[in-house]
Amino acid sequence: MFGTIAITDYDWYRSLLAMGDLDEVNFWRPSARTAFHAEPYSPFFFKLRSPNNAIVGFALFDRYIALPDWLAWECFEKRNGCESFQVMSQRIHGLRDGYRYVREGGSNQIGCIILARPQFFPKEMWIPQPEDWKVRTQVSKRYDITVGEGRRVWLQCQERARTLQHEHWSFPVPETPEATVQFLYRLAKQRVGQGTFRVNVSDAYDWACSVTHEHSLPGPGAVQVHHRSGRGREARHRLRPQDPRPVAAVPGVGQGRPRRNGARGPVAQPADRQAAGPVGGAGCHSPPAASIGAYGSAQCPSTGTHKSSTPDSTAMWLQT
Repeated sequence: MFGTIAITDYDWYRSLLAMGDLDEVNFWRPSARTAFHAEPYSPFFFKLRSPNNAIVGFALFDRYIALPDWLAWECFEKRNGCESFQVMSQRIHGLRDGYRYVREGGSNQIGCIILARPQFFPKEMWIPQPEDWKVRTQVSKRYDITVGEGRRVWLQCQERARTLQHEHWSFPVPETPEATVQFLYRLAKQRVGQGTFRVNVSDAYDWACSVTHEHSLPGPGAVQVHHRSGRGREARHRLRPQDPRPVAAVPGVGQGRPRRNGARGPVAQPADRQAAGPVGGAGCHSPPAASIGAYGSAQCPSTGTHKSSTPDSTAMWLQT
């Protein structure tokens, strides 16, 4: 089995170390243009740059996915290694400025390496970096954890975790590759973090409601009402930033999105809206019956009451 040694920022490490026991972290990259690949649940080691040049923790690789920066924050919050979304945005732009990143279109996606069972070491327990690590290496590097420097780092990380009395590493990892894979899989799946769970479920349904197939997500900031035919929404407020179609946000009101079978899925409107006719601009549909859209609101056809799945009762709907 191979593990990954990745260079990380000291502030990222320090922030997560102060949080104590964690079930997941997001090791994000400032750009999503290059995907990350590794064996599922393989060790992922955190290495600080010069002058520290040390391994300061490790975790288990769960998955990689590209997400808008605001959605990555909503899913993982401080487990992104930042105190706030503003701090996270500043770090992203600072790293991009360092290599002249050119933003394409309206997308502001970042690469998210989602990790399970992270463990961070205090300074007195840092592990020396591999002896064959070249000074000019500024990218992640794979190491065979069964031989050489890769094995040394892997065994010392386990030893540090046991010294810290971390319950998940109280027993040594099996030596054989097959047993190691099974052990790490069970360890990672004992408890899936809430952010990881949200990403996995949403991605499994193509980021759509499992009932109506409505592709909707709440926006990152204040929601405003826009004319249906307008195109003033910023790309970062779209579910898929590369989709040129705008988003209308009207509390309790939405338009249907063509479903996968070609039929149009209606969305319920409040009673006073139905009486007044269609709203939101030309082409809106006044639905004949109630239905529930992802992160939207619905009206019970028998009682007439409304229920919303968003905290502020605001629905974001993708234009058709």
